[in-house]
Amino acid sequence: MGIQEELPNRGQRKEVPHFHHVAGLVAANGKILLCKRPQNGLLGGLWEFPGGRLGADEGLREGAVRILSELLSVEIASAYKIGEVRHTFSHFKMTLHACLAHPRKEIEKIPEGFRWVDREEIGRLALPTAQKKVLALLKTPSAQLAFY
Repeated sequence: MGIQEELPNRGQRKEVPHFHHVAGLVAANGKILLCKRPQNGLLGGLWEFPGGRLGADEGLREGAVRILSELLSVEIASAYKIGEVRHTFSHFKMTLHACLAHPRKEIEKIPEGFRWVDREEIGRLALPTAQKKVLALLKTPSAQLAFY
């Protein structure tokens, strides 16, 4: 039939969405704040740095301050990027921006599902691959000065 070059007809590939997320690195007294993902859902029950998805037209700093202030119920005074991690899931791509975040005042009461962990304990917790890459960013000199 002479159509071998046209087969198989795979059609157009569906474009994979790409999202930008923030991972907030909040520390106090030599410990880092983590939160547990809901049991039902993507990566359920694993631990992660608090954060969320940036809005479509939202800048990194303003987004990090907004997301973390909402999650922690405390005003975040500043947030600055120490690095980023790119990760691909089966149905979307993500750039995870790791930001050192500084609350305006001490966090007196952490929300349910959150926990302060030290360096030794964090290594024993189940973290998703992208979060482990963020954890590696804590070894940078600027992060070391800010946390310990």
